[in-house]
This record gives sequence, structure tokens and C-alpha cells, in this order.
Amino acid sequence: MPPDNSNNPPEAPTETPPPEVKPLRPDSSFNTQQERRWHRKRLLSRISLFLILVLLAGGIYTYANRNDLAKLGRRDKDSAISRSAPSEAIVSLTPTGIIPATVSIRQGGNVTWTNTDTADNSLDFIGHEDFNSEVLKPNDSFNLTFDEPGIYNYSGTANKTFTGTVIVE
Repeated sequence: MPPDNSNNPPEAPTETPPPEVKPLRPDSSFNTQQERRWHRKRLLSRISLFLILVLLAGGIYTYANRNDLAKLGRRDKDSAISRSAPSEAIVSLTPTGIIPATVSIRQGGNVTWTNTDTADNSLDFIGHEDFNSEVLKPNDSFNLTFDEPGIYNYSGTANKTFTGTVIVE
């Protein structure tokens, strides 16, 4: 192309401005509500996945140790009794009643009654008269060993409405 001899000055090359770059998350927020929903769903799915993995790991651990856990539930008769019932109990005969009204002991265990009342008292066993006590003066005690399992009901002679029970396992 031949040179232009016109009186027009040559045009200066024009610079194009760089394209405007918009930040994806200005001020740590999402641009659209749709993006917020998407990120919320993503976060919830990650939390759900974490909880599922924790539960799965707990289930695997429990399954792997099921024999040890089953042993905790099994006890032979003697060990069950030794854990559930003590070998002795103490009962008070008070002006307001027998405290505690019911005690549990294991077979061969002892119960000691103490008269903490100001009046004389004694114990009458219902159906087991050979267990009855002598008269207990204030602060006297009476001890009885129970060799046979069963339920033994008794009452105080100072007030027949005061009753008690010994459970022998």
C-alpha cells in the first residue's frame, strides 16, 4: 500500500483497557443466592458424611468387641448375688418406725436391729416365730443370721403397725 500523503497526522496507537475482573466473592460473601444455596448444601453434605463415618466407626468398634461386651451382661448365679446383695444390714427401731423397712442380704448374711426408741421393743417374725427377739431395752441390739433364701416379714411389738421385711437372696 502506498504511503498516505494526506495532511492528516498519523494516528497514535490506542491502548485498550484491560478487561474488568470481578471478584468471585467480594467481602467474603457469595455473589448470588444460588451460590449461597450451593455452598450451604455442600457444607451440610460434608457434615453429614462426617457424622456417618463417625457412626460407622462406632458400629465397627462395637461389632469387633461384641464378645467383650457380652461378657459384661453374663454373670453366674453366685456373682450376681454377691454384687446385688450385701452380707449384712443394720436396722433401727425408732419412735416413728422401722428404718429401713426393707433390707436385702445374701444367703448366710446377718441383720442387726438396734432399739433407738426410748421404749422397750421386740421383733415378732410372721411365720418364723423361732426368729423372734427377746425384749430390747433402749440401745440394745439383736443380731440374726439368715441361712435360707426367702422373704421374712416382721413387726415391732411396741407398735404393731411398724413392719419390716428381710429379703434373703
